[in-house]
Amino acid sequence: MALFKHGGYKHLGLALAKAKIHFIPYARDANVWRWHQYQINLLGDPEMPVWL
Repeated sequence: MALFKHGGYKHLGLALAKAKIHFIPYARDANVWRWHQYQINLLGDPEMPVWL
């Protein structure tokens, strides 16, 4: 994930959205990928800055 690269994502919400966006086409049917989208949620402030 680009979170750990130099100049990567600066906010947790954006990093999570970019990680989940790849699986959206697979989540159309009732399958494991749909549950992947439901289960991986950010609990907290999505605009929280990330310092590495």
